[in-house]
Amino acid sequence: MDLAPEIGFAAGEIYFSGIDKPVEISLVKKKVTYKEDIFNMAVGWLAREGRIEVYAEKGKTFIRKIN
Repeated sequence: MDLAPEIGFAAGEIYFSGIDKPVEISLVKKKVTYKEDIFNMAVGWLAREGRIEVYAEKGKTFIRKIN
């Protein structure tokens, strides 16, 4: 089974989930309707494409859209 379409849809949901400013990734994960493994792959996909930034600060992981 090819997971690319599902990962792509999850990436779209993440990208348009209101991450214009830094948001704790755990909060985004609660909003997105995909399983954790698909969510993680979608985050990686977006980061690789340069569409989002993922970083850690004070023991928490944040995500934000790169405009």
